[in-house]
Amino acid sequence: MRNADRIRIVAAGTELEFSIKGIPVIPCGASVIFRTAEVFTAPVRESINGKIRFNTQSRYQGTVFDNIEFEFKDGKMCEGDLERDQEDQRDS
Repeated sequence: MRNADRIRIVAAGTELEFSIKGIPVIPCGASVIFRTAEVFTAPVRESINGKIRFNTQSRYQGTVFDNIEFEFKDGKMCEGDLERDQEDQRDS
């Protein structure tokens, strides 16, 4: 990843592209016991373009959201959509 410039993520409901050029890449967690690891980095802010859809619910300040989608153009979110969980709506 240290030599990468463009990253492209494609999945159901997601097609996102961005650059990590010049951003540090920090490996974390690999050892003899635990052979898996995480890698931390971040996108160049103005380089983010495309759409991402989350395949899991998210809770924010006690409210559960589902079907979360964001669309980015030149590093800024230009569209977003989500659904409030129906069960959560009945509780409020």
